[in-house]
Amino acid sequence: MPLEKSIEAACKRLVEAEGGEWIKLLPWVSTGLPDRLMLLPGGRVVFVEMKAPRGRLRPRQAWWMRRLTGLGFEYAIARTPAELEHVIVYPDRPSNTA
Repeated sequence: MPLEKSIEAACKRLVEAEGGEWIKLLPWVSTGLPDRLMLLPGGRVVFVEMKAPRGRLRPRQAWWMRRLTGLGFEYAIARTPAELEHVIVYPDRPSNTA
């Protein structure tokens, strides 16, 4: 299994273990949308951008990050399952940067 696919699978397992849903967003709806929507118990909604270990946001992705957080949504960049776990366990602590 390629690295990206294994990271996605591990992230999905983490979210489902918390009783949540891991939804893939369709990229053709709007350029730069985050890759995933993480729905957690208690009504918590987090937009998640999956990146390679040294990956950076493209300009349109950065625009979406600013727009979504400006609307009050949570936004996370996950380069590893551990980063996503940090977002799940510590919702009030930033876990990563663009």
